[in-house]
Amino acid sequence: MSGAAGGSRINKENLKDTIRDYRDNILKPLGLDKSYSITGVRSRPEKNIFGDIDIVVSFQGGDKKELKQELAQFLSQVDKIPAIPHKKNNKYFIHGNIVSTLYPISGKEGEYVQIDNIVTTSKEEGKFVFNMLDLPAQEQTLAIGLAKTIFTELDEKQIENLFKELNVPIDDRPSEGEEYDFNLNPSELSLRIVPIGKNDGREIWKSNKFEDVKKLTSALGINIEKDKFDDIISKIKKFKNRRSIDRLKGMFAKNIRVGDTEKGIEKGVKKQQALDTVAALEGKYSPLVMSLIKPFIEGETIIIEEENQTKKIIAVFPGKFKPPHKDHIARIKAAANDADEVLVLVSPKTEPSGTDKKSREKLETQIPISADQSLSIFKSLNLPKNVKVLLSNDSSLPVPSPSPVAAAYELFKNNPEQQYIGVFGKEEDFARFGSTPSNVIIKNYDGSAGNLSATDLRVALKNNQDITSFLPDGITSDEYRQALGLDNIDEGDEITSFLDERVYYDELSKIDRHADNALAPKIDIEISRHFGDQVNLDRNHPEIEPEELYNFFTKLSNKKDQLASLLNKDEVVATDSATNINIPFVKVGSLKDKIVAKAKTIMRKRNYQTTNPKLVFEKIQGDSIICDNCGWTWKIEDGGNDLYICHKCGHDNTPQQSSSNNFFEPLQNQDLDLKISPDSSRVDYYKDHIKNVVPSDFKVDKHKDKIVVSNITKKGLEHNKEFKDNLISLTMFMIDNNLNIEPLPSINFIEDDKENANNMLGLTAYYDPNKQCVTLYTYGRHPKDILRSYAHEMIHHKQNLEDRLQHYDGTNINEDDHLKQLEIEAYRDGNIYFRSWENSKN
Repeated sequence: MSGAAGGSRINKENLKDTIRDYRDNILKPLGLDKSYSITGVRSRPEKNIFGDIDIVVSFQGGDKKELKQELAQFLSQVDKIPAIPHKKNNKYFIHGNIVSTLYPISGKEGEYVQIDNIVTTSKEEGKFVFNMLDLPAQEQTLAIGLAKTIFTELDEKQIENLFKELNVPIDDRPSEGEEYDFNLNPSELSLRIVPIGKNDGREIWKSNKFEDVKKLTSALGINIEKDKFDDIISKIKKFKNRRSIDRLKGMFAKNIRVGDTEKGIEKGVKKQQALDTVAALEGKYSPLVMSLIKPFIEGETIIIEEENQTKKIIAVFPGKFKPPHKDHIARIKAAANDADEVLVLVSPKTEPSGTDKKSREKLETQIPISADQSLSIFKSLNLPKNVKVLLSNDSSLPVPSPSPVAAAYELFKNNPEQQYIGVFGKEEDFARFGSTPSNVIIKNYDGSAGNLSATDLRVALKNNQDITSFLPDGITSDEYRQALGLDNIDEGDEITSFLDERVYYDELSKIDRHADNALAPKIDIEISRHFGDQVNLDRNHPEIEPEELYNFFTKLSNKKDQLASLLNKDEVVATDSATNINIPFVKVGSLKDKIVAKAKTIMRKRNYQTTNPKLVFEKIQGDSIICDNCGWTWKIEDGGNDLYICHKCGHDNTPQQSSSNNFFEPLQNQDLDLKISPDSSRVDYYKDHIKNVVPSDFKVDKHKDKIVVSNITKKGLEHNKEFKDNLISLTMFMIDNNLNIEPLPSINFIEDDKENANNMLGLTAYYDPNKQCVTLYTYGRHPKDILRSYAHEMIHHKQNLEDRLQHYDGTNINEDDHLKQLEIEAYRDGNIYFRSWENSKN
């Protein structure tokens, strides 16, 4: 028996005729007889027996899920294909992008071979998949893991050269708290920008060219087509970054499995040897060992004997230090007495900076301090010899970052055997280290001058006030000012502000050009400096991102005829219902046949009220759906099973359900124009009627012929203090008992889905690995049952952080043995953790 379907092995002499028969009877009726490839056969000419046949089939466009179902339904109607007993007697089973079946072996009556049809949607994708799958399994899986090591192994110059070779655009770069991440699978190579430590992010580049995979691995000194497994492993052993090894090990363990039918035979033995070899790369303490030694490393000193050597302690102090003052230096010196080394991580950003109103107000009262000025102060001081000062985006760090705390966290995570002290400054900064690994102790070293404020120091410097109380020993006020280079303070301040402003408005000019291109040839858009000032006002929460503005004008292009017509009559407000962004436009002139329209301002606000005409971008408009991401439109009747998935960019446009069960929450502080006569008695009647619905939830007032609803109280379970406290307690219990769930996922509560609650087999919870989000359905459920569901989904979150959930788009455990094992683990471990936590509370 061979393969998950239980087929027979096929001899080489029967292979050719069997493939021809399959081509003529299966592929040809589907129009695939000229767009398929057989993998594994050419690359292994020495083999005489094959366990199964892998065929890459290339459809010419379409939805992949629908194409898999089309192939599966055709297979189910072929008489010569037998039913698979342990697959519910179906003639096929689907796992990932593969449709598997049994097919008669030509010349061997009563014997069947498993054929795996790898479904692709284009010849280009098919060629990429063929080249990937034609690699031996171990080398193929190493390639997938190697893609994850690029940004931890290569320096900035090497990455720059690689981007040029791959033609990767450099317009979109990671911002604070983000990083690049290559993702390689058998279908494509892509580059994303993701939050640090997470998998989900925005895709900025992708390729279906196998040559690009070769370029990627070549940058690491590896020829993925020619180097054998042992050769690649020997090169991996020379990798310099611990995170590289850990990520590669996780990817390899997830993608290489020894099936039950492979155990004891040569193929299974080789797979197990490969698994053992990769698992042995640079081992680390197990969670059990760490839990045993943890009580001994939480005191003032940390000593772990390893080959009779005392483990050194490194203190890490991340912060802005704009500029360094007496309190900072006192804490640094205290840490230097407590640790073998002290690493000070300085933010590379100027503080304060920016062009929004709040930043401009700060610049009026404070002097801006740059990273270079901070470093100059540190160099001017007589610091202990064991203190090292670096910018947090320094390339020598495991994961350089604009955020000092993020860089420190990655340093801790990438060196699990190293013992650290996490140093924090002001009392409130302790929260920054709320979820550190077990190899870190957090300490607050009280400064000799109390909790001094760098903001107060910048104000004093701006106003030429006495700064003596802020200064550490060994430096005078004049020396301090000189180290900051404040001889030309006004000029420096002006230059700094100008540079920040120039960069900001460069981005707006790009958006302006994009808007002109999107609305051509009818409309020319003018984006003013006033518009730019409005973008980052505090009222816009969350902050409006440039990508949202690009998408806004892309969507607006679908309504440019309607916009042009309205602009000829009146001012018009365009509203994106997906992002709640509102932009009023007014016609200011004409240029040849174009309308010149000015974007007056911008505001992120739900239910934006205006007396002017509105153009609203809805997900569903009539019989069509418009993509939130790229603006592409398709008919509902053409959406298939994935109605809201854009077939152009892949974005999921599924409408988000409200996390609150309060119907009136969207009406917060909004005027309800009842469009009734101004007769006072009628208004009073409606006001009293609304009050009587849920009288404790909000305040209702009357203003002439309008009703104002305000002070709405959220009622959902997520706002229940007892439930929230228990949810946090359960989470901390998991962390304290060495469950790998950090960084923690986001949580989405769906509390008003009565239809789902009334469905006997309705949803209780689910985990989205791409968004790292746990969704909990709570309507009509006991809180204890909801917490149990949460524990189950947290095991899936753990599996995702270990890279074990990628490429699984199905939910049927009867069709996928590996998916079944993942669910067994979640039910078993989730219930055990929940029960243990419950017992600990009693």
